[in-house]
Amino acid sequence: MNRKAIAMFLILTCVLIAGCQTPAPTKNQLTNANYGPQVSQSTMMAAVKKYMSQRLIDPLSATYQCDTPQKAWLVGGSGSEGNVEYGRTYYGYYSVCVINAKNRFGGYTGAKESHFMIYQSNGRSALAHFDGFQSGGPVSE
Repeated sequence: MNRKAIAMFLILTCVLIAGCQTPAPTKNQLTNANYGPQVSQSTMMAAVKKYMSQRLIDPLSATYQCDTPQKAWLVGGSGSEGNVEYGRTYYGYYSVCVINAKNRFGGYTGAKESHFMIYQSNGRSALAHFDGFQSGGPVSE
């Protein structure tokens, strides 16, 4: 391929990728969104431990460190779990957790960062695991 064809291909690819991005919520949407009740660090930690207990090989060996949950919005992306729809915007309380657990050989895998959000779904609190998200950010009050 010549350089002109490669340049056109790269430009077209960038345009297509940018077109797939969900736009950030407006200030009005952020103000009027249902974030649910304030989430404490202990509530977030308990929800994360319950969620991870079904996914880890040795959940009792796991160590957790979670940031204080803060009001935020995230857009579901590839790699998200916990009933997260790709491209949908979620409003709730977000925390970054560092998790280290043993593998099948009994050795620790090394601390891995994971992103969690407690949000409202059909009037109930739900936990989403966002290891892949398109965009997001904190909401200043």
